[in-house]
Order: sequence, then C-alpha cells, then structure tokens
Amino acid sequence: MQLLMQEINKAVEGTILAKNEETFTAASVDSRNIEEGNIFFALKGDATDGHYYIEEAIKKGAKAIVISDRSKLPIINDYSGIIMVKNTLEALHRLAHYVRMHSPARIVCITGSMGKTTTKEFTAALLSGSKNIFKSEGNMNSLTGFPLSLIHIMPEHEIAVLELAMNHKGEIECLTRIGKPDIGVLLNVSEVHLEFFYSIEEIAHEKLSLVNNLSEDALVVYNNDDKYLRTISRNPRYSYGLLQESDLKINSIEKLEPFGFEGNFTEKDMNYHFHFPVRGKWNLYNLLAAVGIARKLEVEWDVILERIQRLQVPRMRGEVIVLGNNICLVDESYNSNPRALEESLKDFSIMQCRGRKIAVLGDMLELGKNAEIFHRQAGETISKLGFDCIFGIGNLIESMLETIKKEAGNKIELYLFKTSQECRDFIIEYVKSDDCLLCKGSRGMRIDIIVNALKGNFKQDK
Repeated sequence: MQLLMQEINKAVEGTILAKNEETFTAASVDSRNIEEGNIFFALKGDATDGHYYIEEAIKKGAKAIVISDRSKLPIINDYSGIIMVKNTLEALHRLAHYVRMHSPARIVCITGSMGKTTTKEFTAALLSGSKNIFKSEGNMNSLTGFPLSLIHIMPEHEIAVLELAMNHKGEIECLTRIGKPDIGVLLNVSEVHLEFFYSIEEIAHEKLSLVNNLSEDALVVYNNDDKYLRTISRNPRYSYGLLQESDLKINSIEKLEPFGFEGNFTEKDMNYHFHFPVRGKWNLYNLLAAVGIARKLEVEWDVILERIQRLQVPRMRGEVIVLGNNICLVDESYNSNPRALEESLKDFSIMQCRGRKIAVLGDMLELGKNAEIFHRQAGETISKLGFDCIFGIGNLIESMLETIKKEAGNKIELYLFKTSQECRDFIIEYVKSDDCLLCKGSRGMRIDIIVNALKGNFKQDK
C-alpha cells in the first residue's frame, strides 16, 4: 500500500477531522506493534477498545488514526491525521478491498480445517525466485489479520499468498469478498470449531462459501480426496489427491528414514519424481496443493522438483528437533483437533526410537458438546499404538487418560496436569537419553512452554 490520507478516506467512506500529507504504507490494529508511519485503526472488541490506545499508537509513530468514537479522542498533535467512520472494522475491510482492487498482484487465498499456514509456506517457497512474492506473516488470516495482510501488498508484488480462517458463520464469505482471490484453495474439512457449528456439514458449507463467492474466471484448487470437497463442479477448477483420479496425483509413495517421502507426481499422464524431506502423510496433501498452485501459476516442473527438496514446515507445526542426549522432539504445539491428532499419533508411533515414546498432549478446544467423546476416541487410538508414556494437560484430557487406562491397563504410564507450567518441571526430570517426544495441543493450552523448556534444558548437539 502507498496511499495518501485523502485516498484512504475515500476508500473507508469516512470524514477527515485532521489532515496530513503523509504517504502510508502499512496499517495496524495493535498499538504495541505500531511502526513509524503506520495508520492505526481503533477497533472495538469484546475485551478492549482501541480508542484507549490512540495516544500510545501516536507516541510509537502512527501518523494517522481511524476512529468511530469522537468522545474518546485524546489531545492529538497537529501532525496526526484523524479519520472518523461509523465502524472501524468495516473501514479496515473497505481499505483492504480498495488496495486489493488496485493491486496488479494475483491473489491466492488458502482455506481449510488444517494445513493453511504450512501450505502457504510451501507455496511461497515454490514460487519464490520465479516471481516477486508477498505472503502473509504467521497466521494473519482472521477478520482483522487478513485485511491487514492485503493492505501490506506493494505495487511491485506479482503474487500474494494468503490464508483465510474462520470460527463463525459468514467469515469465509466476508473475507473472500474483501480479497477477491484469483485462485481459491480448499485443503480439507474436519472437526474444528464445533463449539460454534452444529455439525461438520455446517463447517463444510462455510468453507465452500469460498467457491461460491469467487469471480467467474477465478480458479479453484481443491483436495479431491476430501468427501466434502470433491463435489465441487464449477469451472475453472484443478483437483489434487492421493486416492481419487485428479488433475494432479502422487503415485508410488515410499517413506524415507528418518522421515520424509519420495514418489511420483502425475499430471496429464506425465510422471515427475520427487524427494520431500517432511514427515507426515498429511503434509503430502499440503505439498500437492502447493505444487498445484505453482503449476497453475506457470512454474516449470524442474524448478518445482528442485525446490521441494528444501521445503521445511513452519515452527510448531511438525518440526523434528534432535536435542542433546539424542532426544528427539516433534513439535506440533501450535494446534490440535481430532483428525490431526490421530494422524500425528499414528505417524509418530512408527518413527524409529531407541528410547521411550512419549506423547505430551493438551486439550483439544472448541469441539462443543462432543468434546469428551473426541478425547475418549483419541484415548482408544493411543492405547493401540505402543506408547510408553502419556502426559495429559488440561481438563478434557482427563477423559482421554481414563480411556487409555481402561484399554491398556498399566502398560502405559499416565500423568495428568492442569497446565503446561505445572507439567514443565516434572517432564524435564522425567526425560532420558534417546527418548522421543510428540508435543501437541490446542494453542490455548500453551504446550510450547514445555517445548521451549525441553529445548532449553537439552540443548542441541553442535
């Protein structure tokens, strides 16, 4: 974004209360992260009100603010611009849409119950070097994060790779209308956010609203192995999968040691051999999506195959870390849901390990009325996989441990803690040389506290 205040005011349909002649290149909704020259949107939320942080934002370098409540406006220095609007979140959305519609970049928007950030990172890595790429930082994919990402797209960017997330009805439609993607990508549908949806079918309907709100000439790239997505029939479309016949498919998969895969991509009856240094079958689906996007953006196969060999998962999303004393740590502490947990447990259970196999698991949150059932089902899975020890953290996790105890008796050591902080010191003393640990839980359970403690106490061998 490179916009003058007059242009921003036109985009947000506001009224200028104080004007300056700055050129703005970025926006923020968090006064703690303001950088010099930002425009600050004072959003009103359930827990706080951005209007109370206007003065802090200006002290940190904000050159303009967008407000909806004039009564909360502090005394502002003359150089600061002020735009008054009816609703600051809607104003943020309008500005993001304005930037998108004036950007020459091709917009790729990725959604799904799992794998959005990993697929985004894979996609950007496959495209980088061929094109000038913008990618959203971290998981900037919400009703505030996504528009902020759009606003940061600059004129020189040729392709922007972004994520769309939701936990309530209507959010995917809203974000799609703001971003007007040239390529919409649907990864999967799974049991997430059931606290806010009646069924997985409702979640599927919400995800598919991306397709329903694409422009006629926009491309949809989708997972043809997902039963909720393979019904997509609109054109243009491009499918991928491991099982169903698709435009892009992987055949002849072989697992590599200690982790990773090799196999063949098949596209238009042609085969292309690849080496992929990442664990987990689910990441083959993320890879397929990224390769499909790259192919539709005209990246040649030889370039794609060479770049695949250097792909890495983002932090906290399946990193395999070898610590001191040959302790192997698989860090999946960013999030968890029933399907992702089951796949990760099964994959981890067949990893080579000279010591004990230990899982550190936190509650799976936002599962609604069936939360206890999902945790008990996970317990049934764990009891059959040959684990030596399970550390459970939270309240819901207790039902998982009860099920493991019932199914496996005393074959698996079980420990229950209410918080990651309580577990941290105990597990540091418990872990021994050659142990392998899988750490996974919903973000709110802060399993990363345990991961960081393990990394700090068993430093990697140099």
